[in-house]
Amino acid sequence: MQCGFWFTGEFFNFGENESLVTSIGEPRMNLDNPKELETEIRKVVEATIEKNINALSLDDNVLQKMGLDSMTALEIMAAMEERFKIRIQEQDLPKITSLRSVMEVLIKYLKKKEIKS
Repeated sequence: MQCGFWFTGEFFNFGENESLVTSIGEPRMNLDNPKELETEIRKVVEATIEKNINALSLDDNVLQKMGLDSMTALEIMAAMEERFKIRIQEQDLPKITSLRSVMEVLIKYLKKKEIKS
């Protein structure tokens, strides 16, 4: 059985490993694997800003290092909300400056989402 999900018109196949997909077709994020979350965050940021961010460390200020403005930060957060099917509260937006801080905020919201499920 083919298992995966559609994202921006592209099918991501997980092969036989159905545990990576929820019953409604959303990818399930393993919160115990920060590298997996980091990889997904990097993909979303790169797709949003259309720049390669491989040289950024987890603690680099993404906006400063990439020469981005606050509107781009909002676009990145909107893309994260869409990708992970969460809503980030306004009070958390100023906390988000680095890839690590994005991970911390996402983990907070993804854990809340898991509890509700």
